[in-house]
Amino acid sequence: MVEQVEEHTSVGVVDVGLMVKGSNNYGMPLELSDGCFLLARLARGDVNMPNFDGALLESQVRFDAATYTLL
Repeated sequence: MVEQVEEHTSVGVVDVGLMVKGSNNYGMPLELSDGCFLLARLARGDVNMPNFDGALLESQVRFDAATYTLL
């Protein structure tokens, strides 16, 4: 994932913080070489777990939209 972030942002990752576990996602704080901070989110369905089907994309989008409205 670090390689993908560096490729898409054209900035190096200098530190990876402690991964936190949310109800549907994992969050990984990244410090970039330009001094910015980024929170990379991984859906639990994207992580290798036997017999696990992640939440439907539609419900994730509704959740994200409601969260951003609250922010």
